[in-house]
Amino acid sequence: MAATPTPTAEDYLYLKSEFDKLKLLLPQPGNPGGSSSPLTRSEIVIQNFNKDPIGIHYAANPAKTKLACDGFNFKIWEKELNCTLRQIFQVKDFSILQSNFTAQLLDEQDSIARLIRSTINEDLLGIVDSTDNEDPWSIFELLKAKCSRSDCRHKLSLVEQIIALATDKTPGSKVNLAKWSCVMAEIKQFNITVDELGGLFLQSSFVAPIGVDLKTFEFSVDQNLEQKDKPSFSYVTTIIQSASSKAKNKVPTPSDGYAPMDLDAINAIKTTRPLYSAPHRRPPPVLKQEHPKTSLSIDKAQRFRGKPLNEVLKNWYGDACHYCKQVGHWYNNCAAFWDDVDKKVIDPPPRDYNTPESNYLPPHQPPYPQNRLRQLEIPEVDDGKVLS
Repeated sequence: MAATPTPTAEDYLYLKSEFDKLKLLLPQPGNPGGSSSPLTRSEIVIQNFNKDPIGIHYAANPAKTKLACDGFNFKIWEKELNCTLRQIFQVKDFSILQSNFTAQLLDEQDSIARLIRSTINEDLLGIVDSTDNEDPWSIFELLKAKCSRSDCRHKLSLVEQIIALATDKTPGSKVNLAKWSCVMAEIKQFNITVDELGGLFLQSSFVAPIGVDLKTFEFSVDQNLEQKDKPSFSYVTTIIQSASSKAKNKVPTPSDGYAPMDLDAINAIKTTRPLYSAPHRRPPPVLKQEHPKTSLSIDKAQRFRGKPLNEVLKNWYGDACHYCKQVGHWYNNCAAFWDDVDKKVIDPPPRDYNTPESNYLPPHQPPYPQNRLRQLEIPEVDDGKVLS
């Protein structure tokens, strides 16, 4: 017979470790199911959601829509939120019922609130923080009340974009196709029916009638249609007819029956009005003084400068100088005229006085002063003496 091998220390340690593992599998007091019971799939998903709600949300929604301040994309944002919460809690249309929020544990509610706060605009986040609401249902209702009214305005904006694209007559390109695709994709997301789309076209294109105040008309129509969810074409027609009849700009009539005329308004604007005077007391009208046309031709004067006057020129323009009044020359050949110009007795003629367009007329010769030097005739004498 073969001898039984003696157990070594390693064998002893191995057996001890196996016994320790078996002890862990035995049920403990107060924990009948054992401490190593495996987690279910839903528990693992919720546990991962509590660790990183934003990462789970962005993984389920690659568009990563962030709720805008004016709330025009509220429907898209709500759809992505419901998509994430449906995967986590296995509840369809999670945001419809308040019980879907309150039925969760506090950790799950905090994760939902953190998800909502992380996917909204900073201005909306400031509004949420000012209310001190930690309940995710209260936060969601606050955002819904503020942003749901902007759906109508965003739908009108889409209709205006369709009208602009339809009336654009520029050559087509890939950019136009991309714009059409973007607008139609947003219309599909809103699930706009043909009846609602007709009402939106009517509301966007209808102009206030004559006699109706524009601001009052637009305010009345917008106020009634924003409170209606998906108004039909007939409902929009009724609202527009009602606003057209109620918003007429009627001028109130005073109790004395006096109605101001346009003439009164014109007189009220005038600050100063001349007093009425009888026709026989009115001053005679001021007639415009017409300057006499001169018969002096500068062009011809320059042309015949230094030349004696012929009979034709004398008969047509005269033979008297306009400056010195002497007969036989004109002012352009007048020695006295140019001498006075040189001595600055009179102003020199303008530079363009010799052009055909010039109307320059020389002034009259000023009288000589008493102390003006006169030319002395010196007789011829042999002894060189000057006789006074």
